[in-house]
Amino acid sequence: MRRRWKKFVASGRARMALVVVGALAAGSFVELRAKNAADIRNNWQPSGTVYVTTGSIDVGDVIALERVIATPSPAVLTPTDALTSINGVTAARPIVAGEILTTGDVVGPSTGPRGNWRWIAVPVDPVATPRLLRDDQVDLVGLDPFGAAATVVAASVRVIESGDENVVVEVDEAAVPAIAERVAGGLILVVRAPR
Repeated sequence: MRRRWKKFVASGRARMALVVVGALAAGSFVELRAKNAADIRNNWQPSGTVYVTTGSIDVGDVIALERVIATPSPAVLTPTDALTSINGVTAARPIVAGEILTTGDVVGPSTGPRGNWRWIAVPVDPVATPRLLRDDQVDLVGLDPFGAAATVVAASVRVIESGDENVVVEVDEAAVPAIAERVAGGLILVVRAPR
């Protein structure tokens, strides 16, 4: 066996085989790198238009076209909730120059409650309430002041905004009186299903 191997190596076929294998490996590597470069280049191509503020905007200010610039943005830099229109929107928080406007920055026709739905703020205990994000689905559980069983006052409601002291949720207008009654008594819990 050893002699055959030595004979193979001495014949030059081994060197030729190594050259062929090396060329195939190099070709595969170059092809893979070119494909990765094309994918990266495509991610940095403008994929849509975003609105960027040109100056500071205070809470409650109507955002007019003069206060923003529409600019193309690559997919990798475009927030998933970037605004696609600014018609009739108002700043929901202070916005500094150079920010890309997102649905969390504004309120208005395109971001307000749907149809027969209302937004209501529910006070929460920061220790007992899980960290909530916009669009999380939660249940509002009302506690009976006399020790009776807890009941679900509103199921699968959408979180609009979450803070340390309260959570703004979107609820059907029919549920507002029951929620308001429990909120007034301080007897409501916000429960989120696991993500």
